[in-house]
Amino acid sequence: MVSKELYGRQYLFFATYMFLTSFNAGAADSQNIETLIILRFLAVGGFVGQTIGWRWIEGVMAIFSGVLWLIYTLLIPETYALVLLRKRAAALLKRTGQVYKSKSDVEQGTKSIGTAFKTALIRPWLLLFREPIVLLLSLYMTVVYGTLYMLFGAFPIVYQQGRG
Repeated sequence: MVSKELYGRQYLFFATYMFLTSFNAGAADSQNIETLIILRFLAVGGFVGQTIGWRWIEGVMAIFSGVLWLIYTLLIPETYALVLLRKRAAALLKRTGQVYKSKSDVEQGTKSIGTAFKTALIRPWLLLFREPIVLLLSLYMTVVYGTLYMLFGAFPIVYQQGRG
């Protein structure tokens, strides 16, 4: 993951739950079906129930994800070792005036966000087309999931029209 490699896990949790909360809140206040579909595509959830209406479902999901976002922001500490070492080195720099660098920072140098995103976006495609087992398993999973989702589409037809 790009954010974990550059900034640590805590910022990743913070940012993703902020987006999740925003998308759920936007879905709760959407005024048309297009907006609702787009925001539901970008968010997670929908398990609350069908009896109270879709706005309440979206509102409850926004509240739930917002509470999780706040809890994660306040209580989950940073655990990525490289970021912890960088923070320790910055604290020692302030205290002693000497520059400290971790072994991985010296060996790899500093990465830009653009370089990290480029690597993260290119690597899966390289694996897909250069590794036969990845290509074959991907094709297999495509057939399996395609069949599964076609069956999901057939359930209402079979049970509503065919069996009443």
